[in-house]
Amino acid sequence: MRSRALGKIQNVTCRFGIPPLTQPGFRNNPDLAGGAFWDIGSYPVSAVSALFPDLVPEVVLSDIVKGDGSPVDSSGRAILRYDGGAHATLEWAADRSYRNEIDIWGTLGSVSSELFFSKPADYVPRFRFLNLNGSESCQLGEADDHFSSMFNAFYKLLSNSVDAENERKMIVRRAQLMDKIKTAEIRGKQYGAMEIR
Repeated sequence: MRSRALGKIQNVTCRFGIPPLTQPGFRNNPDLAGGAFWDIGSYPVSAVSALFPDLVPEVVLSDIVKGDGSPVDSSGRAILRYDGGAHATLEWAADRSYRNEIDIWGTLGSVSSELFFSKPADYVPRFRFLNLNGSESCQLGEADDHFSSMFNAFYKLLSNSVDAENERKMIVRRAQLMDKIKTAEIRGKQYGAMEIR
C-alpha cells in the first residue's frame, strides 16, 4: 500500500486492550467463542485487513495466551508479513490497562492515532503525522457516533448488492486471517516454537 503522505507502508502496529469488566458475559465462555482473541483481537485484524485489502499475509508469529485456570485466552500477539516487505504487529488483551491505538510507518512519514477502534460519540480523533525528517503535524477528524455509522452503513448495503458483495468478501478475508492466526498459534505450540515460516 502507498500513500501520498506516508509513501510505501512498511510497518503497522495496532494495540487494543480493555480493563476487567464487571459483567463479561460471553467473553469468559469458550462455548460462545469467548476469549480475548475472538473478541478483542478481531479489531486489529480488521484494521490491517482494511489497510491491505488485496494482500494475503504470512503469519510470522502467533502467540495466544491463556492464564492458568482460565477457560479462555486473555491476550495475544501476531506478526504478519506482506508481499513487498510490509509487516504488521498486532497485540490484544483483556484485563489490562486500556490501550486503543494504531501507528502506520511508511518510507516518507508516519501517522498514529488513539481511540481508533472504539470511542465516545463526542470524541474528536487526532492524527499525529511525522514527515520524513521527523517534523510533527496534527490533523483533527470529526466526532461521530460509530455505532450509528455502522448501522447506517449496514442499512445501505441492503439496497446495494454490489457493495453488499464487496463487504461479504471483506468479512470472509478477515475471518480467514483470524483462522490463519489461530492455526499458526496451534502449530507453533505443537512444534515447540512460536515462529511459523
